[in-house]
Amino acid sequence: MQDAIRELRTSYSELVNRLEMFICNEIIYEQLPYQGYKKKLQERFLNLKKHLLIPAQKTFIMRLDSQIEDKDAWLISVTQALLGKSLAVIKDDDELVLYDKFKNTILELDSLTNLSEENHNETEEVFRLEISSFGSSSKKTVKIPKQKADEIKALELSLKKQLGKDKTLNIAALTNVLKILIEK
Repeated sequence: MQDAIRELRTSYSELVNRLEMFICNEIIYEQLPYQGYKKKLQERFLNLKKHLLIPAQKTFIMRLDSQIEDKDAWLISVTQALLGKSLAVIKDDDELVLYDKFKNTILELDSLTNLSEENHNETEEVFRLEISSFGSSSKKTVKIPKQKADEIKALELSLKKQLGKDKTLNIAALTNVLKILIEK
């Protein structure tokens, strides 16, 4: 019985250590203690326009930015924002989901931070488009006045009428058109 209790205690601390290693190795690419990696994450999103985020992103950023001094409490808080449950109650399968969600959320926020740093105002819709394939990569930041929303919707509806039933073919065709437009 004592061995089982000891194993449960050490398995939680090992999970915390693995999560810290994941953050250092896969997110910030630097081995730092708790206060160091927490500060790096907070500084990473200083220029992010947080008021434009969707609720799940806002919650995650609020948890990252929290002034919690205790490492375990902070990691529990961040995990709660990503998985909807505490680090203390996740199962083995949840650990990989946690890492995947953590990485994807960071990548989304990195992209949104880059967009936040673009020079634009509230009367514009701004998005970044990137198309990558073997041998080529195309990027474009697009700014569109919000007053053109009706024109955009009409063109969108027209394009949708031209699409076939095969989703993959539609994506490939639209991607090829976008590549041509980006490169102009």
